Order: sequence, then structure tokens, then C-alpha cells
Amino acid sequence: MKRLPKIPSPPLHYWNFFRQNILPIIGFLLALYAAIMLWRQHIGPANVIGEVEMVRANLTTTVDGTVKDLNVDLLQRVYKGQPICTIEIFDPDLTKASLAAIAADLETLRVRMITDQRRNNTDYEQLRLDLMTRKVELETERVNLEYAKTEYERTYRLFKEGSDTEFQLNYWRGQRDMYQAMVNELEKLVSDLGETVERIKPLVSSSEIEGSINKLISDTITAKQIEIEQLNKPTVLKAPIDGFVSAIYFKSGEKVPARTPVVTISATNATRILAYVRQPLNVKPEVGDTVEIRTKSQDRMIGFGTVIEVGAQLEPITASLTASLMAYMPNITTVGRTPDGQSITEYALPFFVSIPDKMPIIPGEVVVLNLIKKN
Repeated sequence: MKRLPKIPSPPLHYWNFFRQNILPIIGFLLALYAAIMLWRQHIGPANVIGEVEMVRANLTTTVDGTVKDLNVDLLQRVYKGQPICTIEIFDPDLTKASLAAIAADLETLRVRMITDQRRNNTDYEQLRLDLMTRKVELETERVNLEYAKTEYERTYRLFKEGSDTEFQLNYWRGQRDMYQAMVNELEKLVSDLGETVERIKPLVSSSEIEGSINKLISDTITAKQIEIEQLNKPTVLKAPIDGFVSAIYFKSGEKVPARTPVVTISATNATRILAYVRQPLNVKPEVGDTVEIRTKSQDRMIGFGTVIEVGAQLEPITASLTASLMAYMPNITTVGRTPDGQSITEYALPFFVSIPDKMPIIPGEVVVLNLIKKN
């Protein structure tokens, strides 16, 4: 029996079959892929996140003063070495008070020095008196020594002739030796006292020495006054980096406490990204790893950088990055705060990433990162 020929189906029938059976499956798969990509790139929280490092320099003064000649305005571009403002430190009343206190201290020192000089005078006169007394004693003992020597020689001759006793001979020998020892000790004592007197003689107060003390006090006060005036000269604060004025804390004419920022200058160009690997640490960066950098702007830009430094321990995520993560924390009612008012601190592993050339990202911008491990 012959098979009947196949009845041809019109193209519209095939199209209806494809549209009703195949096309929904393809559309579902494409929508699923698009949803996954949107979640990964735009919606889902990133495990690795970072922000372009902000370089800021605070201009401060080390002493209290007054702001004079503020030469910049907020957001103005400045260059390294450019004068920003002048801090006037000179205060006439304070200078007078300082000099008065120094003069009082030096006057006290002068009185003490004069008192010491008078004490030196008394000691010097006492030493001179002791020296003269010892000289008189020395001359007396020398006379006694000569007498003892003469008596000893006379007794010795009489003893040889048999006219005197051995007891008398020994007595005068002892007297001679005793006076000889006393003369030797007194000569040494007189010599030492004489050297001491000559040594302290230049230190004895006189009108010239008191005049020298007064001149020294006057010169010291003058030098201190010059030093205070030099220290109180206006200080010019200059920009330490190229950038722009991001904050002004004091206006011209306002008093500035010591060690308080007057102006903050922020750099306009960034060289690296401060990134964090959030917990759990599913991936650990290593120096040399490639990093995909994605911006969070509407026209998302993608670039590739390199890990240049990795931290050794977990560190708190910066406040700006914590704020950017609030969208993924439904229990958070206020930035950085839980409903019961407790602050939130998330710890993550920090590392630095280089910024690719010609990628227009600015300091402080939050970016999403994807680590690509090196082979």
C-alpha cells in the first residue's frame, strides 16, 4: 500500500509552534541571566569593596594666634608652597608680662649671686686670717725647732764630756724631732692655704664683678626680648600639597587655639584604592593579584588594577564605606547605628589596589572590586 504524501504545513503554523513552545523557554533563560548579572553588578552586596584613598592635609599653628590675610576660598585650587593664610601671634600685653616675669627671675638670680659673692668675700677673709695665723704658728715652731736643735747639740757635747746624762740627751732629741714634724706639717698647711686663697681671689666680689653681673642680667633680658619678638612674628601657613581647599574652620580676625586646624587641603588626584575583603574571607588577596574595579555610577566603568599591599590583620571598615553598605542591612535605621542605638563596627581585611591609568575616579569614591587571582 502506497504511503500518502505528507500534507505541507504553512510557515505560520511553524511560527506559532516556536512562539508557544520554544520562545518562552529562551525568554525565561535570558531573563534569568539578566537578573543574575543585574544582581551581581548593581544590587547584590559586594564581598570586596573599597574607596579611592583621600589625601588630606590640615594646616595648623603650634601656638595661639589670630588669623590674618586668609587668601583662599572653599573649593579653590591651590598648589604646593602657595601661601594660604597668616597667623599673627604677637600680643604686646603677653610680651610685656613675659618680659616682666623674666626680669623678676633674673633679679632674683642677681640677688642670689650677690649674696653668694658676699659669702665668698667672708670665706676669703676667713681663709686669709687662717693663713696668717698658720704663718705665725709656723714661725713660732721654727724658733722652737732652732732652740731644740741648739739644746740638743749642747747636751750632746756635755754628754760626750760626761757632764750631762743620757736622759737629757734623749729629751732634747725628742723635742727636736717633734718641732721638726710640726714645722713640716705647718709648711704644708700654709702652702695649701696659700694656693686656695690665690685660687678664690678672682672670685671675690668687687665693684667690677657686680657691674659684670648687672651687665649680664641686662644682656640676658635684651636677648630674651629679641627671642620673644622673633617667636611672635607672624607665621605664614603654606599649602603642603597640590589640591583644593576642602574645609575652612576659621575666618580672618578669629582667634585660633594652638594645634587646631585652620584649613584642610585635599588632593585632587588619587594613586591607590583602600579596599577591604569582608567576612567570611572566601578569598585572600596577595601582592600582584589583578583586581577588576567597577564604579557604582549609572554608566558603570570597569578597569583593572593590581594589589600593591595587603594588611596583616582585620581592621575596622571606614565610616564612608560602612555608610555605603547600609542598603544591605535591613536592621539598620540610622547610618552606623542599630535600632537600640549601638554603633556598628565591621572588621575586614584591608589591602591597597593601584588605580589604572585614564580611569576617571575621584578621591573618596566608593568602588566595587573583584579579585582575579594570579596564576
